Amino acid sequence: RLINDAPPSLRYMTILRSGAEELGIRECYRRFLDEHPTHESSKMVRELFVFNLYGTIFVRFAKSSFPFLSKVLSIQDRLLYIINFRSFNSLVPQLLWDTLSCMVLLPGASCGCCVRLVMSLKGNNNPGLLQFIQAIRGEEKKL
Repeated sequence: RLINDAPPSLRYMTILRSGAEELGIRECYRRFLDEHPTHESSKMVRELFVFNLYGTIFVRFAKSSFPFLSKVLSIQDRLLYIINFRSFNSLVPQLLWDTLSCMVLLPGASCGCCVRLVMSLKGNNNPGLLQFIQAIRGEEKKL
């Protein structure tokens, strides 16, 4: 574990908490899970992430044709790691993180928006990718 690890998402922690309860894990560990900080990105950051994902997949498959974009995405990955905060309990770090994340994700998301548009026009919609994106957006079917 790194000193500056970002807190996990609320969804992830909810899954861990329900699993610990279902398995009868000791109460002290369940309290630890209940008290563990979580982070939820804003809807805007999640949407930019979705379009950035399309851009990233496109660039990874076509990186020989677009070496510059591949380098941009590599820098983007590093920046997203660097800008995380240790604690998201305060509103200011949350707003700052969301703003910086949006700025970092925008170039890849712009590329991804074009890729998604072309895929839609060609009728090329990968069901697995669409299901993954629905999960990111919080649209997955409840288990």
